[in-house]
Amino acid sequence: MYEIWLGINIFYELALMYLPLLFVLFVVWAGLMVYAFQKKACWSKGIKGAIIGGIIATIIAFLVVPGMTKSSLSELGYWFDYVALLGIASMYGAVAAALIWPLSSPKTR
Repeated sequence: MYEIWLGINIFYELALMYLPLLFVLFVVWAGLMVYAFQKKACWSKGIKGAIIGGIIATIIAFLVVPGMTKSSLSELGYWFDYVALLGIASMYGAVAAALIWPLSSPKTR
């Protein structure tokens, strides 16, 4: 239970540290959503591109994040290390998918 609490606390502290970046990402996402609504995007057709982009971003983040923290994949020895890394990489993928979705949605007729 301690490991879970520690992981939640670390994610919270990282979110506080990167709050300005999160705000900029939100503004960019909101701008993309306005663009997509103006062109009357077909959201159901754009989901495939968003999912593919999110999966690619997740895989790249899974491989790159340990290096960003001056670590490596070989140093992951505990199950919670993998869970935390997969959680961080998944969030990168979710953000990428949210940014790609409005751009990959074609205009309706």
